[in-house]
Amino acid sequence: RAPNVHAGFVGRLSRAFRRRAHTALDTRTSPRIFQARAPSSRAQRSVPSQLSATHSFTTDNNLLTMGHKFLNDPGSAVTEMLEGFVQSHPGVKLLDAFPDVKVVVRSHVDKHKVALVSGGGSGHEPAHAGFVGDGMLDAAVCGDVFASPSVAAVLAAIRHVTGPPGCLLIVKNYTGDRLNFGLAAERAKLEGLNVEMVVVADDCALPPPLGVAGRRGLAGTLFVHKCAGAAAAAG
Repeated sequence: RAPNVHAGFVGRLSRAFRRRAHTALDTRTSPRIFQARAPSSRAQRSVPSQLSATHSFTTDNNLLTMGHKFLNDPGSAVTEMLEGFVQSHPGVKLLDAFPDVKVVVRSHVDKHKVALVSGGGSGHEPAHAGFVGDGMLDAAVCGDVFASPSVAAVLAAIRHVTGPPGCLLIVKNYTGDRLNFGLAAERAKLEGLNVEMVVVADDCALPPPLGVAGRRGLAGTLFVHKCAGAAAAAG
């Protein structure tokens, strides 16, 4: 029944959005939550053109409200997010090739155990950098927003964390992720590294035969991270 409840909520949200589709922000309200009101030239002039914002929508008594997260520059949102993340979490760091290679790794890599590497497009935080740590991932490879990380980035992560016991890539069932992680694994094997890949496809929101690639891997991937991490730590 969950998909039906979700669909109903999305439908109500969509209708509310359409009713307010031609409204503008009134910046005289809270700096974090803006109510949608009738357009006015004053409101339009009061929004600085250089500011960018991402939006989340909620409904309250049929009034659409928009929560905003202001960004310095959409093009640098991922790099700034990762820089802030490692500064606030002393147990992780970025690889030297950052920002061309966006990889978060544990500060102290133990190459005497099987290494775990996962990753994917940014915009799903805390995935995947938030899962790097003891008993979990050794490296998280971050792509741009909703975009798979590059083969070079995945290969850099594999090289950094893999020791004699080998490396396991935990990949969600997205076409780009499977392609890029798979190519990186093949290149690592040619270099003599012991690398295997597992694809997670747990998506209850996309039952077969819907979709082209089949079920994606979403929330269930976290349990694979945890179970595999515990097994790797135990030897």
